[in-house]
Amino acid sequence: MLRIIVACTVITTSPSFASGAVMSGDALHALCTLSRDTAVAYLTGYIERREVDLFLMQGNSAGHAKVLNNICLSGNFAMADVADKICQQLKTYPNFRARPVAHVIDFTLAQLAPCAKK
Repeated sequence: MLRIIVACTVITTSPSFASGAVMSGDALHALCTLSRDTAVAYLTGYIERREVDLFLMQGNSAGHAKVLNNICLSGNFAMADVADKICQQLKTYPNFRARPVAHVIDFTLAQLAPCAKK
């Protein structure tokens, strides 16, 4: 339990976390390994923040699928399942851990929820 508290404290109080700067796949993998619930919470917040940013930039109306870099999320996705898939990618593909979290998330979401081709 102490390891989880220390890891969460280090991650959430780091300057990069507070400023929204790049978090590495290594740091996220450590979070996934130490506490699934914390990883789910972090990834949910990260993805929702990106959705809000996109909503504000594009003026999307409520009810539309969220489009993030050609990724379409609808209400059919449980964030815990999405987080589990992202954590699994980091476990399965160790080379992803050297990448920024945004790249890992985009790659995984592109597999889970690609936008329909028009």
